[in-house]
Amino acid sequence: MVEVWKITKVIKFEYHPPGPGQTLPSFSFEDKKTLSEDERRTREYDALAFRIVGAVAVPTLMAYAAYSRESWSDLTGRNNS
Repeated sequence: MVEVWKITKVIKFEYHPPGPGQTLPSFSFEDKKTLSEDERRTREYDALAFRIVGAVAVPTLMAYAAYSRESWSDLTGRNNS
């Protein structure tokens, strides 16, 4: 029970009953803490870093997967073309 109380101190939790045409209720969560300027900039830099890393990592991993599959078929003597 204490854990629930702690969560409600840092997160704003809202329950929304089902609207017309909906069968399930919806919930929303919002951080109660207002960010300082430094924290806001840090979040922006983190988001930018994730976009850059994703833009580089995803194509690299896809290319590696294709290369790896091709190499594996060469080693086993199978041609999966």
